[in-house]
Amino acid sequence: EQVAAKEAASYRQQYEAAKDEAVRQVKTAYYTLAFIDLALDINDEEQLLLDHYEKLAESRYRQGAGLQQAAVKLQAEITRVQSRLEELRSRRVDAEAALNTLMNRPAETPVPRIKLPPVPAAEVNFKHLYQVGRQNRPEVLASLLGIERDEKRIDLARKEYWPGFILGASFV
Repeated sequence: EQVAAKEAASYRQQYEAAKDEAVRQVKTAYYTLAFIDLALDINDEEQLLLDHYEKLAESRYRQGAGLQQAAVKLQAEITRVQSRLEELRSRRVDAEAALNTLMNRPAETPVPRIKLPPVPAAEVNFKHLYQVGRQNRPEVLASLLGIERDEKRIDLARKEYWPGFILGASFV
């Protein structure tokens, strides 16, 4: 009975570990999508700045005050930014599909753009975090319960090792 109880508790902890892993994967996919959205925003800002500077460089060249080389360099940079934009859009489609798959939705389901709030400053007590992690991590608890289960099996095997004696008397 004790062996079965320890084994059941171990399976419960393995279930909790699998559930935690699924949550971790969803969070990772979500934050990957948020990172790509932020990169797209930055890329758009860079595109606007480069377009502005390209117009300035072309107008300076037309007036004879600037070099054609400056306008050509800016156009090459604009092409590089547009290429990066296409790459980010492709990565976003892949990240959307991954998140939708993890959430058991059709891969084509659109996910709105993600805007993360600013991260608040926090003080971290690492000793306390390590202690809480050891106490609450399902994999560690499952392993400890597996050890206890095996100890109970060893005790049971020791009891079965000794032969049973029957003491009896009879009249002749």
